[in-house]
Amino acid sequence: MILIYLADETQKEAPIRRIMDTLQLKTHFLSDAQTNVPLKVLFGDPHATGTPKALAHPIMVLHEISDEQFTAFNDAMKQQDAYISRKAMRTIHNQNWTLERLSREIEDEHRYFQRYDQLQQLMAESNTLRKEDYAPDSWQQYEQALVRLYMQLQQGQPSAAKLEHMLNEATQAREQLRQHR
Repeated sequence: MILIYLADETQKEAPIRRIMDTLQLKTHFLSDAQTNVPLKVLFGDPHATGTPKALAHPIMVLHEISDEQFTAFNDAMKQQDAYISRKAMRTIHNQNWTLERLSREIEDEHRYFQRYDQLQQLMAESNTLRKEDYAPDSWQQYEQALVRLYMQLQQGQPSAAKLEHMLNEATQAREQLRQHR
């Protein structure tokens, strides 16, 4: 079964219904009144309701879906311009969560990986800079900061707070580079 909450992207409902009918996948579209109901309740009773809370983004929660089914409907949604980027599987860990809480967790993950990508981009950008274009002391500080941050990344995936600090440090180091006069 697949639970889908469309937020304000209701134009996606018709193409998604056609896709799911074609693939013979049981799907239920959720309303704002269902975002504060635990997932395990919704999977048992997809008509259960609670206190309405609109969410900012569409979200899809899957349960007992094969990899082949997932790939098929995911590809079809992309082709029909009805793609939903926020997806999760129902798990033992999240089954007591509401859709609203699951949405927050997914948003936190998206934010984390955006920041991780930004840090990687800043580091990659350093390879395009020419040392001789910058004042030696500012280049040395910049280079030391990036090497230290790179080594920290090599030690493992940082926490969200640590990653935020690392991104700020890299950004600040880049901003403090001074052109060679």
